[in-house]
Amino acid sequence: MIWTDRDGFLDIIKDQTHYGIFLDMGTGKTSLLLALIDYKMLFTTHIKKVLIIAPKQVSLSTWQNEMRKFKNFNYMLDYIDLINGDENERNAILKKTKENCIHIISSSQVAWLYGKKVRKKYKTRKGEEKERTETIINKLRPDYDLIIVDECSQFKDVRTARFKALEKIAKDKELFLLSGTPFSNIRYESKITTDGRVYEFYKKADELFYLFRLLRLYDGSLTDFRNEFCYSNPWTPNLYYMHPAVYEEMITWLHEKSITKTLELDVDLINHIVECDTDKERMKELINTYEIETKGFEEISASNRAVMINKSLQLSNGFAYDAMNNPIRFNDFKFQKMLEVINTIPDRNIIIFYSFVEDKEYILKNLKGSKEYEGEQDMKDWNDGKIKYLVLSPFGGKYGLNLQFGGNTIFWYGLVWSSEAVSQSNARAYRKGQTKNVDVYYFLSNYGFDRYVYDVVVSKIKTINDFKAYIQDM
Repeated sequence: MIWTDRDGFLDIIKDQTHYGIFLDMGTGKTSLLLALIDYKMLFTTHIKKVLIIAPKQVSLSTWQNEMRKFKNFNYMLDYIDLINGDENERNAILKKTKENCIHIISSSQVAWLYGKKVRKKYKTRKGEEKERTETIINKLRPDYDLIIVDECSQFKDVRTARFKALEKIAKDKELFLLSGTPFSNIRYESKITTDGRVYEFYKKADELFYLFRLLRLYDGSLTDFRNEFCYSNPWTPNLYYMHPAVYEEMITWLHEKSITKTLELDVDLINHIVECDTDKERMKELINTYEIETKGFEEISASNRAVMINKSLQLSNGFAYDAMNNPIRFNDFKFQKMLEVINTIPDRNIIIFYSFVEDKEYILKNLKGSKEYEGEQDMKDWNDGKIKYLVLSPFGGKYGLNLQFGGNTIFWYGLVWSSEAVSQSNARAYRKGQTKNVDVYYFLSNYGFDRYVYDVVVSKIKTINDFKAYIQDM
């Protein structure tokens, strides 16, 4: 197979130096960037060493498989090295770097690639002996000319060592960011004030900062960005909002440095809400206890609220972890409801995403034909129709899995806060090659916070979809 530039995207990005490729999952981000590498290595003189940063599961095979898939990229296999293994093995690979190279490394190893943190003792002027952390720069690291960050949302927290390392490694280099969900936590909200006016805002909008910083749209600090474009309320000083007019202006700026494309398939992604019974007495007790501890929510904190909601999600699934992190099961209401749905579609193979380890263990123990995802052989067996119920985490399996050939039904047994995890996980089945509508069933308790979390996730997904549609139409 020969790769061709059907969308004309290569012509748009080939002369760029800092750019965002925000295409939907399954629309060809990897092959497009291989075409970019091909162009820059063959038709420019300054690009010789390329670094691809990706989630670990993606780094192991995805890019390599795309090189094998398209004949015009086959030659790259001679230049590619996976920076993997223990530290000695990784250093050995760096030592063998040739004049032209394509290195792939997992996101978790970027800080190591930049340098190693060590504790060193020093003496103050008063003669006191103290310790401080210093970074020993990795002198084996090649001077990369082009850096590609696959699933760049893993670098959205600018306080992390991986972001700081990436920024230093990418200084004065060409940098391309890839993601179908570049800012997965921002969501639009509207509220009605006491006088009847509608108040609109975008929540957690400061997540845009890392994109603006890496794409060289803004050179100030996160604090500067927040002060200039965001605002916070006295009762939520650590939560930043953005007015819709400001947000739209920021998206317009981002348009200058990015392209988007939404996935177009001949099949649909259909969401189903399945209501499940709840242990209302225990749920009431949890909520009432929480209200008492926080004086009726008057002294609420974000961490307390998160703990309470997380505990309620456990109760919705019929159990709770005790102080020693041991699960105590109270009921199987949600599991029984899942069996009811399975009985209505007995001919289907089903992907089941879980949120808690206890849920996984309970499903594997009680659902005949269930199999935990453990590696590539399970992906092959699923696509060959050998697994009836594939059980996996939305975090461990959200990247690099092609599950569209083994079935078209997804169960969310438990919810997670991350809209990126939900979108990416659903895209394991809803992607090119899928021939049937994909049915996604969300099992939500009829009392508690399941629906609240679901609505938050849906709002976040809508925000990112609106962003891609907005950019695409400009």
